[in-house]
Amino acid sequence: MTVSQVYTAEENDRDATFYNEKGLAYFNEGFYKFTPKARLEEAAEVYELTETEFKKALALNPSFIEAYLNLARLYYVQKDYYQTATAYQEALDLEPENINTAVTLANTFYKMGEHDRARILLIATRDRVTNNGMRDLLSALINNIETDH
Repeated sequence: MTVSQVYTAEENDRDATFYNEKGLAYFNEGFYKFTPKARLEEAAEVYELTETEFKKALALNPSFIEAYLNLARLYYVQKDYYQTATAYQEALDLEPENINTAVTLANTFYKMGEHDRARILLIATRDRVTNNGMRDLLSALINNIETDH
């Protein structure tokens, strides 16, 4: 790798962080300022800007897990569960050991009515976990899905 390639990579990471933070600022404005006051048109406009900023961050750094997680949260708030699942899956693919992301993705699958996918993901996650307390928690979640459906 040349010096200019290293500089470009560092510059891209710095710029990606900037766009991610800008996206978070927009998200917070929409979520905390407009949504609670039922100013949904304004929230939708701000959420469009939010999505654009997160996508700019990911275009510069396709391995930016935090930007995928933030994008997933945006889609979740908008109740776009298919896009939510896609963004969480991208984050999980980059960091497969992240239990929180796996559980949140499973929850999204559940909300989508894809109970088997949720259960299978939770079982696979439980089977990788060594902490007994976490294994018990995941088992309880699996049991809840199996009991409900």
